[in-house]
Amino acid sequence: MFRYFLRITAIGGASGIQVILLALLSLLLARYLSVEDFGITRTVSAYMVLLTMFGHFCLHDSVSAYVAGAKSGAEKTGYVMTGSYLAIFISVIVTVIAEFIIRFSGLWTGGLRDAFFWTVPFLPAVSLTIVYTSLLQAVGSYRRLAISLVLGGVIPVLLITPLSARWALTGWIVGRGLAYAILFVLGAWFIAEFLRKTTLETRKAKDLIGFSKIQIFSGVLSMLIQSADVIALERLKGDMKEIAVYGLAALFGKSVLFLPGAVGRVYFRDIAESTHAEARLWKAVTHLILVTSAICVAMALLLYAFAPYFLRLLYGARYLESIPVLNILCVGIVFSGSWAALSVVNIAMKRPYQAVAISAAGVIVAVAMLSILVPRFGARGAAWSMNGAYAAGSAVGFYLLWREKRSGYTSHHEHENT
Repeated sequence: MFRYFLRITAIGGASGIQVILLALLSLLLARYLSVEDFGITRTVSAYMVLLTMFGHFCLHDSVSAYVAGAKSGAEKTGYVMTGSYLAIFISVIVTVIAEFIIRFSGLWTGGLRDAFFWTVPFLPAVSLTIVYTSLLQAVGSYRRLAISLVLGGVIPVLLITPLSARWALTGWIVGRGLAYAILFVLGAWFIAEFLRKTTLETRKAKDLIGFSKIQIFSGVLSMLIQSADVIALERLKGDMKEIAVYGLAALFGKSVLFLPGAVGRVYFRDIAESTHAEARLWKAVTHLILVTSAICVAMALLLYAFAPYFLRLLYGARYLESIPVLNILCVGIVFSGSWAALSVVNIAMKRPYQAVAISAAGVIVAVAMLSILVPRFGARGAAWSMNGAYAAGSAVGFYLLWREKRSGYTSHHEHENT
């Protein structure tokens, strides 16, 4: 248990530094940019979350799962290189299609369209960076993972902040592109031991695509939920100021979720390696869920108590409307954390179908609630919609996990592999 504590402290601390720095970046952007331009950055970021999922096609999950279970260094290298080739191919196709739609569809205009258009070309670099960073948890390289997480916060702050302060929205676009490129180079350097000049291995490609083609449904649905609130506000309300108000509140609400993510990274390898040992498997799963839940309750209470004072101190009356939205989002932190823990469990146990069921439940509830609440209540309606979506997905996930445990995971897993 002590080793888990040390790992959670290290990865949690690194994740916390990253989140704090990225939160600081957003807070500075809200100060340096006009309210409308800040709303544009939130909107572009929301669309990029969804595009990125299509770009890497959930290969970060499949590569991590198969590398964690690989028996030799050569087998691990084969999965990493095959996953890299697939990620490059898929992300380039997605980039070309997205650029064409952005430029000629007429769905976006003005500054929003231009910012979106010039951000998308970095999608291949972003996709490969995600694959490589996720790989570090699969091989148990927690020191490099911690360094990578810290740099993921330091580099954007150092590049985007001064460029945005000097050249506003144009500076944000350039700074973000440079940050993407540098983080990709660093990500490749961290896993350089697995990068070799090899051909694409057909069998390993089938393994990865077989996992990813199911996981992608869950991934896209999950990313849709993460972006649906801002996209719904943009499509149904079209008010960049309201998006800015919601985006600032969501920044605080989502910032504390780095801790559930850190806990999941620490437990991922043990869960993946315990799929043939029933008692060890469920012990690790139970620990993950209990630790995650306790952390989320504590973070929600702290955020509800202190974040409004910080908002008033930093922005005065400019973003007062963000406070009630933030209070609503605090309610959903426990559900969001549970969702994150269940995601780790399903990937490590190679159960993409369960992840799809969780995400589908969340999306159905999110779409229904957003359609009803956003036109009437705006940002507050979006906040309640997200709470409902994560609660529904978590409920489905816990039911499926309970059913899996009752039926005996190990015997069922062995039967599937025969």
